[in-house]
Amino acid sequence: MPSVRKEREASVALLTKAFEDVQGLVVSEYTGMKTPELNELRSKLRPLKGECRIVKNTLVQIALKNSGIEKFGEYFTGPSALVIQRGDAVTSLKVVIDFSKQHENLKVRAGYLNGQILSAAELKAVAALPPRIVLLSQLAGGLQGPLSRFHGVLSASLRNLATALDQVSKKKAAAAPAGGGAA
Repeated sequence: MPSVRKEREASVALLTKAFEDVQGLVVSEYTGMKTPELNELRSKLRPLKGECRIVKNTLVQIALKNSGIEKFGEYFTGPSALVIQRGDAVTSLKVVIDFSKQHENLKVRAGYLNGQILSAAELKAVAALPPRIVLLSQLAGGLQGPLSRFHGVLSASLRNLATALDQVSKKKAAAAPAGGGAA
């Protein structure tokens, strides 16, 4: 009996440590999934610094409480698979959501991203967003547009001034030889 208790304490300690540097968490129900399917999900998450664990609800709830995110423990009922995301949380989330579309036995319950608990519908909305690099390029384009137009307005004024001065100098040059020859 003491060895089981020690194993559980060690599991809680490992989970608590895993929650320290986490970018996101997703809890799902996996009833009816086969081990090869879970291994496929794990292999898709591994390059993204994500991992999928089959967890005991009570142990996870204790670890979440130790980490200060105990409200997220409410979603751990029944068979639970926990996806821990250490890399880009949104990219890993997209993998989980796409995988759940292909494998209907994986049902996403909730997630924890950026200090907020999100429902399954909210997670699907976040997963539907474009990739981070696309959002950053759209932001850069949005910021560049007004600056470009402002530069164009300032350049147009200077260009118009230069054109007007050039025309005045041409008129004076055309008028000077005519006036200089008659004198």
